[in-house]
Amino acid sequence: MKLNNHGWGLREMLVLSSILLCFLLVAIIMVMRLYNNLEDSIDLDKVDNTKKIDEVYYHNLEYQVQNAGVKYFNNVGVDVSVGEVNVSLDKLIDLGYITRFKDDITGNYCDGYVKIYIEDEILNIDGYINCDNYRTEGYVG
Repeated sequence: MKLNNHGWGLREMLVLSSILLCFLLVAIIMVMRLYNNLEDSIDLDKVDNTKKIDEVYYHNLEYQVQNAGVKYFNNVGVDVSVGEVNVSLDKLIDLGYITRFKDDITGNYCDGYVKIYIEDEILNIDGYINCDNYRTEGYVG
């Protein structure tokens, strides 16, 4: 670049502007790559995020466990005068009141139980499940 008494010419200004634009383009490409790599590497719960937790599916499973508990109570009979009685899911499966079911996302088998108790002179039968991605509120186990 040749400088004279008149300052910069148009040619020098275009060359400098093109160099700066090249650097800006490279910086934008690098930032976009960094952003994409960060987005790919973040895995919040180590769960396949393409499948969302379907609360309706799990509430249906709770309802099935509760129905199995009702059938168990009607057929076997449970003395709840001594307090609450818990019947495990394995026992309900062994007796044929329900079939084993899996977690919707991971495919692993769920655990659970039925709680049979009397409250305010009303018989209550509640189903509780524990899966990899869902646990009934109040589940103890």
